[in-house]
Amino acid sequence: MSEVILAIRDLQVQYDTSRGPVNAVNHVSFDLQKGEILGLVGESGSGKTTLGMALVGLIQKPGR
Repeated sequence: MSEVILAIRDLQVQYDTSRGPVNAVNHVSFDLQKGEILGLVGESGSGKTTLGMALVGLIQKPGR
């Protein structure tokens, strides 16, 4: 069995708007094992960049 080097569980990112909170990333979970390559695929606006920014702690207000 490979070594898990990144484990993400139930990751959520919301942005507060004048109409209320918007879920940009909603309950994402995955494991990345040593030597494994992970690709994120999705439509424009689906949250790929927001997920990456959250992983490295770069979400800025009004995000949380």
